[in-house]
Amino acid sequence: MPTIKMDFVSDWAENIRAELSSLGYDVPNGLSPEELCHRYLNLRRRLVSPGPRTVLLAHEFTCPPDLAGDFELVRRKIEVGEDLRPHLSRGFMNLDSHDMLLNDWGIHHLHLGTEMEPDGFVTRTGPVLFVRFAATAAYLLSVHEHGSWARQDFVRVLHRNWPDSISMWRLRGVLGLATEVTDEDISKLRSIKIPGEKKKRAAVSTFVEVEPGVVYAPIGGGYSTAQTSIVVVRDCDRLLDALQGYEDAVRDRIPAFLNEAQSQGLPIGDELSFKLRKVGNHVVAIEENTKAVLSLSGGGA
Repeated sequence: MPTIKMDFVSDWAENIRAELSSLGYDVPNGLSPEELCHRYLNLRRRLVSPGPRTVLLAHEFTCPPDLAGDFELVRRKIEVGEDLRPHLSRGFMNLDSHDMLLNDWGIHHLHLGTEMEPDGFVTRTGPVLFVRFAATAAYLLSVHEHGSWARQDFVRVLHRNWPDSISMWRLRGVLGLATEVTDEDISKLRSIKIPGEKKKRAAVSTFVEVEPGVVYAPIGGGYSTAQTSIVVVRDCDRLLDALQGYEDAVRDRIPAFLNEAQSQGLPIGDELSFKLRKVGNHVVAIEENTKAVLSLSGGGA
């Protein structure tokens, strides 16, 4: 039996590092696969997946009259599924930054400028559009001042207008919060200075009581004390587990692979070396010596 050489986690990390570098991101050396995974999935979460969406406006939706035309342009972009990256925060160009509004409540903010600047972003606007994106719908909450990241009324607007869309985060049987939590409290708790650290911040999650007896857990999934999205941490764990599962699947298929290779007259040496690759929407393992391909999934990590 030949020895088996493969490390799909490292293969995946190498591919993602190359992808991020090609997009202009400075990827620090020495990151573990898990650290790289967190940064990559955090970036993907901050971007708005392409595709047309039904635009739904809250009953109390407001937009300053001088931005009405700009808003309509962005609204049409959302409806037809245009790339919204020019309207996002420049913060997503920093792999180490965290959008705490998104991590906490699953809400993006979009700038309403229409003039493109040299770096590919639209002109920044004071008031910005706050919106929660689902796969085929966009829930438009309000046009509000930039910096309104801890405004609990956003969650109240979602509850009043589309309670079914966030029902899975409602805490049943809860009578209310023992202590009132203000917007200012939330802002401070999301970004607590760590003694002795100049840049690193800690975070404490909170619940939102939208009306007496109606309390929601973080509808964006929440964040760890390191400010990292819990959704990102969870999805990264699943992804790394899937990569390990692919390795196990290859090992299980080695006897059949050897029989097939022998029947086709393929040369088999003392070592089989498998590399993980993605071909279209398929994840495959390529044996480097024989160039044989093993299909592993129709989706992929």
